Amino acid sequence: RETLLTLAFGFVQTRDRLDVLDQDRIDRLMACRVKAREMLKDREDFVSFDEDRFSPGRSVAENILNAKRRFDRRSAWKVLSEHIEEAIRAAGLRDDLIRLGLSAPAGSGGSNLSATARRRVALVRAMLKRPRFLILDGLAGGTDPADAALREVVRAELPETCLIFAASDGYAGSADIEIRIGSDGAARAEWLQPDAVQQEQRRTLQ
Repeated sequence: RETLLTLAFGFVQTRDRLDVLDQDRIDRLMACRVKAREMLKDREDFVSFDEDRFSPGRSVAENILNAKRRFDRRSAWKVLSEHIEEAIRAAGLRDDLIRLGLSAPAGSGGSNLSATARRRVALVRAMLKRPRFLILDGLAGGTDPADAALREVVRAELPETCLIFAASDGYAGSADIEIRIGSDGAARAEWLQPDAVQQEQRRTLQ
């Protein structure tokens, strides 16, 4: 019964669009929470969310929030992550958390890492090899400021590397060359940056 209830609460929203939880039910749930903490306080396998404690079974972000993210609000995750980052910087914890992250076990094949973290690790590994061509697939290929900033970092670290990114209109941004694949399968290239044309001409002459 306990296992099934735990599983159910992992998927049931605290408050849905029909406002099923009224204030009376919320007050009763909060009262039950206090009683549950009192009953479980001596168990070594139970750690509650608390402002003064760290829950080892949760991520750093979840410990900061004292709760888990809602999976039905993915559109708000970016804003939430920005607020968490601001709070971490304001508290002076960024360097400590970076060291904590670097020392954390990644698992076999990065199994302990998120998909985004695995892509970032792959990007760092690729940059260490200083390749002539680097394809940014699923990372740093968008139009948002974070992706644009990451591309600038990669460009600064690898000035001689050709970066290949983006897959749809509007994503080219500050790229030197835009290559379009037509419906007939033909590829057409267009120089977007005049300075890049001059640099390429000088490089060809050399």
